[in-house]
Amino acid sequence: MTYTLSWETLSHTATIVSDSPIPADNSDVWSLLQLILKLQASLSLIDFDYVRQSVSNEIIPYSEYKYTFETQDGRKWKQTIRVYPTLNTSTMSFNVADLWRVDEFADGRPIRDLLITLSKQYGIVSVKLT
Repeated sequence: MTYTLSWETLSHTATIVSDSPIPADNSDVWSLLQLILKLQASLSLIDFDYVRQSVSNEIIPYSEYKYTFETQDGRKWKQTIRVYPTLNTSTMSFNVADLWRVDEFADGRPIRDLLITLSKQYGIVSVKLT
């Protein structure tokens, strides 16, 4: 069973799907939504996805996510993020061929941090902005 939170603005819908229910008044969720909408406004995003690809039950379990977004000018950001629920760290790969300004790159860091935090706490399945 999964749980879905969804918010609509005048121009976008944000959806979070998780394994565990997330309280609608969760401050991390509100911060995440504000940061994603800020990123959308500054980069003119046409797509934003954070989607769990797999769950591994190895000696050190992890969930693997694809984190991607695309801008109206065609630039694409692609990362694979492994979230380890029992560790205080995560690993990530970068497949970012397009050029990004430092301020654009920096805006994504707090979003990734919150995605990882919420993934550990609630078993995020996906976060999407459409």
